[in-house]
Amino acid sequence: MTIITPCSRPNNLLKLKESILFDKINKWIICYDTSYNRTYTRIFKDPKIIEIEATGPKDSCYGNHQRNVAIKLVQNDYIYLLDDDNIMHPNFWNIKKEKTNDPSSLIYTFDSQRKNGTTWTRGNNPKFGLIDTACFCVHTDIVKEVTWKEDLYAADGLFIETLVAKNKNQFTYIPQIAAYYNFLSVLKIKK
Repeated sequence: MTIITPCSRPNNLLKLKESILFDKINKWIICYDTSYNRTYTRIFKDPKIIEIEATGPKDSCYGNHQRNVAIKLVQNDYIYLLDDDNIMHPNFWNIKKEKTNDPSSLIYTFDSQRKNGTTWTRGNNPKFGLIDTACFCVHTDIVKEVTWKEDLYAADGLFIETLVAKNKNQFTYIPQIAAYYNFLSVLKIKK
């Protein structure tokens, strides 16, 4: 599996890194958002961490362009999108091991919770406006022509809804909490 993080809050990256079990992933791709003349210092010296930059068009928002750029770098692997205001949920590693043995499933959705422990989003209804980025994992074999709509706040729902509609027989909902919703406090974005 490859984790992708669009980044405009580099101060959170060490927390994200602490939550990742690197022996269970192939790569972590961090795509810094260099829109609005932002600059970043690359901070990791680890062969499993790839740090790249991408400047989106003027109408791009919420890291959607950076997600599209990073996804194109991944081949024949599952992708998990970890936002820079979130961390990996410890249950994620268990559901992947226990529940993803079916080779025909190329889309997995699951539930998320807030930092205080309350359930936030259920992955059983992967539709626009009803699911969060943290609630799904998809294989590159089905992503091909589907991209994140770059100017849309709820692009995560549209992305997964499109994938599920095109690949209904390859979709598995896991009724367990395996993600957080915006676990980290929102830090001011450097402009």
